[in-house]
Amino acid sequence: MANTWGYNSQGVAYALNKSMIEMGHTTSDTRYERVREIVMLNNSLAAVTGVILQQEIRRDTARSAGTALTAVSRDSANAALNANLSGKTGGTITDGALYRRFVFVNEEPVVAGAAMANWLTLVPFGLVWPPSVGDAALQPLTLVASTDEGWHVKNVTSSAVGAADLEMWFTDEAT
Repeated sequence: MANTWGYNSQGVAYALNKSMIEMGHTTSDTRYERVREIVMLNNSLAAVTGVILQQEIRRDTARSAGTALTAVSRDSANAALNANLSGKTGGTITDGALYRRFVFVNEEPVVAGAAMANWLTLVPFGLVWPPSVGDAALQPLTLVASTDEGWHVKNVTSSAVGAADLEMWFTDEAT
């Protein structure tokens, strides 16, 4: 089994066209990183007037700035990641192809009831990639060795209230 790693970013505030989480590498990276899961969970705890938010999963062709994220391993025996791979939140991203568009809500969960905001605090409902759980024939989102590319989740909607937790889980492979 390939080494599995993840970038996690908690309490990410929304902003217009913000890159909520991103992972990318440069042409010097000799490895293949394959995104297996992207999770987005509602983390809005304070009372807010929430709105429906549009999110996009996109390939990116350039990245800079932002807050660096540290990858965490699912196995402490995994070999170190290539130094040319990075994760970040709030970076300046050049968008590439659109792979998925979905809606999300930034309303705080309520103690009683079944509001949409409540469901989005649960992991099964926050799984936004892969689109078809369990279909082994689908290729994962792949960063090809020796290319300058990445993947990110972008908030397209103008909103400055609420926050989300995001996870991007991937395997690090030689080919």
